Amino acid sequence: MSTDRKTQISTDPANTEHLRCGERITMDELAVHLDAARVWLRQLALAAETPAVPIELGANICDRLDAMAEEPGRFGQNLARADTVISAWQPLRPYLPNRESWGARAHGSGRQQWGKRLSTVLSLHQLLSPSA
Repeated sequence: MSTDRKTQISTDPANTEHLRCGERITMDELAVHLDAARVWLRQLALAAETPAVPIELGANICDRLDAMAEEPGRFGQNLARADTVISAWQPLRPYLPNRESWGARAHGSGRQQWGKRLSTVLSLHQLLSPSA
C-alpha cells in the first residue's frame, strides 16, 4: 500500500480522494478509517465531559457519543476480518444459511454492470460466515 496520503481539501461528501491511496478504497483502508472514527467519537465523548461552558452533557451527549463509537468499531473489525479472508485465500462457506448458492440474489439483476467475467459478487456476509 502506498504511503502517499492526500489532504482533505473539501467538506463535500462526494470528495473521497483523501480516504484512499489508489483509485478505489481498499478493505484495509475502510477498516482503518472506521477504527479512527471509533477513536474520534470516544475522544469527543471524553472531551464533552468537561466543556468550557458549565453544562452537564452526560447522557445527552457523552454517553450517546460513546455508544455511537461502537458501531464503526464493529464495522471496522468486520472489514478487517473480511480483508484477511480475501488476502489469505481462506475457504468460503459454499452456500447461504437458507441453502441458496452464493450470488443467487445477484443473478438477473445488474449483470450488465458486472459483465460476463463475474457471475457472483462476494458479499461481506459470505466472507464473514465460517467455512463449512
